[in-house]
Amino acid sequence: MEDLLRTIAKQINIKFNHRIDLQDSEGIERPSFFIYCAYDNDEEYNKYAVIENLIIQIVYFAPLLKGKLADRLNQTETIQQLKEIFSISTLDVGDITYQITRRNTGYTATTEQNNIQDIYLQLYFKRIKDRVLNEETYDLMEDISFNLQNNEEVN
Repeated sequence: MEDLLRTIAKQINIKFNHRIDLQDSEGIERPSFFIYCAYDNDEEYNKYAVIENLIIQIVYFAPLLKGKLADRLNQTETIQQLKEIFSISTLDVGDITYQITRRNTGYTATTEQNNIQDIYLQLYFKRIKDRVLNEETYDLMEDISFNLQNNEEVN
C-alpha cells in the first residue's frame, strides 16, 4: 500500500512543485497535497485469489484568498491536471499492476473551526492478488490394517 501511495506522489511531483504528505501532519501548508487510503477491501475471486479494491484520496489544499476562502479557480485547474495525470487505465507499482477503474472529485466538509472547503480526487484501484492459503498439515498413516470378521450369515 505504501508503495502505491509513493508512486502516486511521484506522479504528482512530476507536474507540481508542492509539498506532498502521506501521513497526517501538524498544520497545513498551502498549496500542498495529502494522499491516503480511504477504502481497502478484499472480495472473493476464487480459491486461489482475491480482488483487492482500494480508494486512494488525493486532497489538494489550495492557496487561500484574502477572505480565508480557498481559491476555487486554482482548485479547478489543479484537479483537471490531476485527472489528466491519472487518465491512464493502469498504474505499475514495482511488479504489481493496479487497474484504475474510476475517478471521482468532490469537496471536503466544512466544520465550525474550519470553513474552508478543499477539493479532492478519488482514484479507485483494483487488482487480483494471490490468496494467502492457510493449509493445515496432518500426519499421514503409513499402513492401515483391517481385521474384519463376520460371524453372521447373510441371506
